[in-house]
Amino acid sequence: MNISGAWHLTTVVLVEAGIQDILIANQIVDPVKIERLTQLPLKSKITVCVDCKENIDKLSEIAKKNGVVLFCLIEFDLGMSRCGVDTFEEVLELAKIINSSDNLELEGIQAYAGHNSHIPDKEKREETAINLENKIANLKKYLNDNNIKVNQIP
Repeated sequence: MNISGAWHLTTVVLVEAGIQDILIANQIVDPVKIERLTQLPLKSKITVCVDCKENIDKLSEIAKKNGVVLFCLIEFDLGMSRCGVDTFEEVLELAKIINSSDNLELEGIQAYAGHNSHIPDKEKREETAINLENKIANLKKYLNDNNIKVNQIP
């Protein structure tokens, strides 16, 4: 899908709307919801965020049972303390687990910095944004140095 420059649809609700490339910008951990999720790839490429081994294992198990491949973005916490892993080493560990699965494919890293938009001072906000961009670039380099390919960082 590429409408006016959009290359992904980000949603928090599972929908079947004829969209061929869906990014679910949250973790799907309930086995019933994962089961429903694995029915969608018959029509669409589905990418989900993950931030723990248990979730990756459950996604892999159900995807394998249903004969589908799910794409994963590893959620990396940039300071919101809402979800995601905190260290480069944790990202690497999860990437290796995903890459060892026959039914999961590492798509990249999800690194959301929504908290930055609430910094009222423009110069401080820009400085923080540059620091976060550098952190993401360093993470990508770290993964590449450890033979982990990162396709995207939305």
